[in-house]
Formats: sequence, C-alpha cells, structure tokens
Amino acid sequence: MPADHQEPPPAPGPDAELAIPFTRFASAEAEAAWERRDAWKADFATWRAADPARQQLPGDEAFWRWFREEGDHLALAPLVAAQRARYDVLIEPVTLNGVPAVRIMPKARTRREDRLLINLHGGAFMGGDGPGLLVGAIPIAAETGIDVVSVDYRLAPEHRHPAALEDALAVFGALQDHAPSKRIGVYGCSAGAMLAAQLVAALSLSGRPGPGAVAMLCGTGELFARGDSAYHWAMLNGLPLAGAELRQDDRPYLRGADDRDRTLFPMRHAEVLAQFPPSLLVSGSRSYEMSTMTDAHNRLSLAAVPSHLHIWDGVTHGFVHNAELPESRQAYALIRRFFERYLGGNDA
Repeated sequence: MPADHQEPPPAPGPDAELAIPFTRFASAEAEAAWERRDAWKADFATWRAADPARQQLPGDEAFWRWFREEGDHLALAPLVAAQRARYDVLIEPVTLNGVPAVRIMPKARTRREDRLLINLHGGAFMGGDGPGLLVGAIPIAAETGIDVVSVDYRLAPEHRHPAALEDALAVFGALQDHAPSKRIGVYGCSAGAMLAAQLVAALSLSGRPGPGAVAMLCGTGELFARGDSAYHWAMLNGLPLAGAELRQDDRPYLRGADDRDRTLFPMRHAEVLAQFPPSLLVSGSRSYEMSTMTDAHNRLSLAAVPSHLHIWDGVTHGFVHNAELPESRQAYALIRRFFERYLGGNDA
C-alpha cells in the first residue's frame, strides 16, 4: 500500500451529525450563531430532565412547551434588547376587534401613515407571544417607516385551528377602517408565515379584499419541515431521519383539522394561490423549511403571481430575528423595498 494512502473514514450512521465546512458565502456572525445552537439543546435537556412528566412528552411537543415557559425569554428577550438599542421605535399595546396586539411605530424614519403592516409571530402556534411579539416587528417598522401591528393570537394547546386565523382576520378587518386593504401588508415568520398565507387564502375564498402584499419568512402555507431540506437539517444536527419530515399531527394546533380545508395548507391549492397578492419568501440554506419555500415560489410563479424568493447561505430557521446578522439586515432592506413597491400602487 503506498505510504501516502489513507483509508477513507467510516461512513456515518444514518442519525450521525453531518459535519461539513461552514459556507464561505455567510458572515462570521452567521457562523457564530450556528455554533450557538448547541446552547439551546443543553437548556432544553436540563429543563426536560428536571421533571419526570416532561420526559413523557414527545420530543417536539416538549421542546415547544419549554420554549413557551422558558426558552422564549431566554432566546428572544436578548434579541429584542439588541433591536431596541439599534432601532428607535415607540411601542404601545392595543386591542382590535377584541384581539390583543402591540403597535410598533417608527421614529427615526418618516412614517408612512397611509400604510400598515400586520406581523404574525412565530413559535409553532405554541409560543412566541412574549418578546416574540416584538422581535419580528421592531426592525421592520424602523426600516420601512410603516406602523406594524403585531397580533397576540390564540395558541395551542389551549386552542386549535382556526383560532389563530380568526384572530388574524379580526385584526385585518379592524385595520381596514384605517387604511385601504391594498395599503395593508401582511408578514410573518415560521408559524406566522403559515398564518399569513392562511389569512390571504381565507380572505380570497370569502370574497373579501385581501392585503396588497404578503411576506412569508422561514415558512409558507405548508408544513415547514418537508422535502430535502428537512433531511439536510436532521443530518446537520444528528437527529433521527425517520422523523425529519413534519406531519400535521406533530403540531398540537393543527391536530384534527380537516386537510380538505383550503385555508389550512393554501400552497396545496392552485386555485387559491392564483388569488395571492405579490409574495416575498425568505429562507436560509441551513433551514429545514427551505424546500417548502422553493416549492411555494415555483407554485406561485406558475400561478402568475409576482413571487420573490431570497435564500441566504449558512443561516437557519428564524434568522431574521437576529438584527446583529448582516444577512438579517440585508433581508430587512429587501422587505422594505418589497412593501414600498407593492403597497404603493406600483405593480410594475
């Protein structure tokens, strides 16, 4: 055997963590953020081990219960603090058609009082109702100069579909008293992106005027973790491949919902997609939802809907909440340009 010959390393097992070099196209901040994900795993493991009842919960459901009880504040509160230091906004609680919400108003930029944005927070329909109401709204309000109304919609396990959709519809209806529908934009991240798509579908199917534009960030009107990217995510994190793709019943909020309901998964219905307004889709190459984002873009484009897809290399699910990432600030700039274009009556 030649002296310089080396035996190839053994093939990793099916659930082994796949270590690949970090992409050269991402920022150093993004690489550091990727490495910090292990801290979340440790915090969650500690929480679960502390109570035998928690150990009986399915893994994903247990994670989101931890997130709602503790992780939401551990993970998102520091991001909100960093955003408040970077962006100058006013924040006030409001109630619209009986639904609690928070209004975030920009101070540094000239306010566009003829337009409004609705933010639907993420959190798997099980969390995100604390600092999550602000983390997806502060940078967008500051960057666009448009007031953002962040909806505190009802969550699982206490509530199931269509509770959150009903709350989003109620808020949209209330805001129509303050701005024409076509001057209202809707956006959301993760579960909020799914809810944004559901809102658009419900308005269209009921014959009511819909928003002028919708931005779906790290999620669409489809289950998040499906397709190739679900398996890539599992391999990158050493998770079982057998459960890589998300099923409807994996989310307590969606359990028991009739999948023939065209508002549940709008991306599966071409006739619904054909009525969508201009759409923006944002994801990362290390995000489990990336395949559903590219599929949604293709479906929207085939339905002749103006669709804009942007994927950043090296970032993961929900990266847009971290304003310290250059990739996130690039995304904010594109979101600003998107809403400037389509809420301003210029569809060219």
